[in-house]
Amino acid sequence: MRDARGNALLGFGPAPPDPDPGAPPMPLALLVAAARGGVVVVFDTYRAQWELPGGGIEPGEEPERAARREFAEETAQRAESVRWAGTAEFALAEGRRERGAVFRGTCVFAPERFAPTPEIAAVRLWSPGTGLPGMSPIDARIAVLALATAGPGPLG
Repeated sequence: MRDARGNALLGFGPAPPDPDPGAPPMPLALLVAAARGGVVVVFDTYRAQWELPGGGIEPGEEPERAARREFAEETAQRAESVRWAGTAEFALAEGRRERGAVFRGTCVFAPERFAPTPEIAAVRLWSPGTGLPGMSPIDARIAVLALATAGPGPLG
């Protein structure tokens, strides 16, 4: 699966990241946060698309901490019950390969807490498996896989 920029999702597995030093680097963490009515997604102004909240893992930071931090920074929401969902592997258009730590959690969605930033223009709920114009196809697939791997959540 590829996105409009030529990045590809090569795979997703529920196993923890391989400590093999020859494995692609893991510089990012994502959080699939289920709330009543859907999964929290953000509109990234730089990439002009809806995507899962997440971002870079800072030096010395644990991936789960990065996922929680990025989620809070990008959405102004608080994630609860965060647990490991899997590792996503990507082939980036510029020729690099990398992996992302994917976590699953829940939140009580309160959009009134959100204020737009230069990076994130909007936050909303999205029902996985349904169309959302401008949604990253890679992030959409990761959300579906993470939800299936991590078990049921409060989407109803």
